[in-house]
Amino acid sequence: MELEYKFFVSEKEAMAILGKVEESYDTGEMELIAMTAKYFDTEDFSLRKRGIAIRRRKENHDEVATIKWNGRVDKGMHIREEVNVPMIDAFPLDSHCFVGTKAEGLITDKEFGELKAFLTMNFRRVQFTVNLDNARCMMSYDMGTILGNEKEIPISEIEIELLEGDGSKLMELEADLRKKFGMKAAEKSKFEQGLSLYF
Repeated sequence: MELEYKFFVSEKEAMAILGKVEESYDTGEMELIAMTAKYFDTEDFSLRKRGIAIRRRKENHDEVATIKWNGRVDKGMHIREEVNVPMIDAFPLDSHCFVGTKAEGLITDKEFGELKAFLTMNFRRVQFTVNLDNARCMMSYDMGTILGNEKEIPISEIEIELLEGDGSKLMELEADLRKKFGMKAAEKSKFEQGLSLYF
């Protein structure tokens, strides 16, 4: 289960907020990651119609395939099922990637055979862990672009995601950030923003 909040901010705002969080909380070392993600669906968007998203993402030199489903937003918190599996460049994106995971069987072999990339996201991520009582979160800032349907939209957002522990601590962190910086949780994920280029 993935639990996270997203906030639309400018780069200047993001850098100031990340700096203040590092001063105020017990945080891990900051990392910089270059990311390129491709999202796939069939010609008639059969996965979208069933609330499923599948992507293949390069994170610096590592590559990961991800399936997300059963997503919803509750008071700004994005909640969904998620499975991530490591990939190698030469490996095809097919049903074998998810054998033995809870995502096995979500996408049929026929659908896998018909998948086409329809969204590309290129962005830089700055991230660090935030260590709380009974929980550990990841805070990140993403800046880049979403490309699809011969159009593009910018990415500039902060995310806080629960890595492990008590989900109520993520809610407390979100409330603290909202109070200190006037941040408002965003209802749309990057994927949903990308879909707006088509629908």
